[in-house]
Amino acid sequence: FQLSFSLETKGKKCYTKFENQARWMTEMEEFQGTQCLYQIEKGYIKITACRSFDNIAVIPAEIAGLPVAEIGPYAFSSERREPPQGTWTALDRVGGEGQEPPLLEGLRLKEVRLPATVRKIGPYAFYNCENWERFYFYSSTNDIGAGAFTGCKGVNYMNVTVLPEVRSGLKDILFEMRQEISVDYYMERNGETSYT
Repeated sequence: FQLSFSLETKGKKCYTKFENQARWMTEMEEFQGTQCLYQIEKGYIKITACRSFDNIAVIPAEIAGLPVAEIGPYAFSSERREPPQGTWTALDRVGGEGQEPPLLEGLRLKEVRLPATVRKIGPYAFYNCENWERFYFYSSTNDIGAGAFTGCKGVNYMNVTVLPEVRSGLKDILFEMRQEISVDYYMERNGETSYT
């Protein structure tokens, strides 16, 4: 794999931090929301699947008063061996008249945004999500299961926010990737985030 921290465009449009934020805000105006299937573990929440009318998974920091700390095995893979189990969260916005949104898995997934509370990504969580392109996460996501990113050939952008005195999981995540990936690296200190 090749990791690119520079502003080289290689024929593509290059955006500044502020342009990226503006693009994100524009994209999110039409966002329908993510519904999460979850299980309560020992003092935290594990996500076992998601569904949405969109192709973006935005994972909340908290469900039922507990921190969301884990993305379970095969959570976004369409090749799970058994149906996911748990309780569905409510969906804030509905995209179809009384319809349940489809599972957000496999080829449907384009973008994932994890909160700082997520510590663990289970084995094969994103297995063969070939169309997945963008991944936003924090350095606190540093317990990466075997094969979590196997077959994720489309990921071309990562946005990682490094928290003070927390070992980053970026190296473990990139270990399974074989493609060129552009990374925006942010440092959070005293409640403020700065671009590095």
